Amino acid sequence: MSDVTTAPEVAAVDIEEPDEVSADQSEPDAPELPEIEVDAGPEPRPYPAPDARPKNLGPGAPKVTFAPEALYQTCAYLDGGPNDLVDHHNLVVMVDGYLLLPWCPEFGFGGGLTFFDISKPCEPVAVGIGESMLMRETHSVGFYAGIGETKGTGLWAVVNGLELTEPGIEFWDISDPTAPKSIGLMKLPDAFYPDAYARVSLSVFWQGPYVYVAGADNGVYIVDATDPGKPVLAARYQLSPVLRVGQIHAIGNMLIITAAEGPRAVLLDISDPTAPQPIPGGDFEAKDAGGEPRDAYFTNMHGSHLYFVRKEDGGGVIVYDIADPSAPAWLGEVTSNGNGGYVFVH
Repeated sequence: MSDVTTAPEVAAVDIEEPDEVSADQSEPDAPELPEIEVDAGPEPRPYPAPDARPKNLGPGAPKVTFAPEALYQTCAYLDGGPNDLVDHHNLVVMVDGYLLLPWCPEFGFGGGLTFFDISKPCEPVAVGIGESMLMRETHSVGFYAGIGETKGTGLWAVVNGLELTEPGIEFWDISDPTAPKSIGLMKLPDAFYPDAYARVSLSVFWQGPYVYVAGADNGVYIVDATDPGKPVLAARYQLSPVLRVGQIHAIGNMLIITAAEGPRAVLLDISDPTAPQPIPGGDFEAKDAGGEPRDAYFTNMHGSHLYFVRKEDGGGVIVYDIADPSAPAWLGEVTSNGNGGYVFVH
């Protein structure tokens, strides 16, 4: 009888089916963390509230209604004072509620700043006159209310200056509009008069604490005027090819310079205020509707628009949009008879 080996009995095992796998394979929700407040400190240069500015000293712009037949009619003239003999005026500007008229001939030898109350526009009243023998024909005025230790201690202005054959920029204390006074002339290196276009200061722009000076063929002078009584030349910038710098504006991190009696404009990055850098695409010529470059006698800024006043071959204004400084865009033009001079937008 053969031996038969039988397999041992195996105990039954209950195998559970796996749970159904969820289709949502996302990570589980992270636990909520408490909010952490970070104190970044005060804004370095916050905008003041609309009502935070002190009230103007003067009455401000006129609030007068004219009859239709009186519109566009001359009702008053402005004169700087008894010594404003040649009536050489280039601009007026509102400052602290008064109208400021700089006056001085191109050759200097006597000029000044006169403040007017124009609340009655047909009866302007001179409230303050300051005179100086160190002033020169003025195409622009820069203003400064102080920074650091000088903040809130006064109000200052800067204009073109000249002593005999040595041009520069002249600083004024205009804290009291009834008694404006010159506080000194800063002569500029390599500047020379009587050539009124080649090596003189043609305009200024004060973006505190730096004064940017349009130095014609000498390029741009950058003056640290933190203390307006002790200005210091911080840097110079020369363009290649040479640009006869006529008008200059510093707006935030951009410096806009344009030629005197030429079509060229150059936009510079002044993130470092004393080391301007070219902006690619920001060197261009003003052109008319037909695409022809047109010399501009002078220019001005309003918003993102750069206005060129045609010098000859008919007057008028050519407008460019420089909101994108790397791609200045032609917007339009208005032509007129005669030749252009200066342009202001209010």
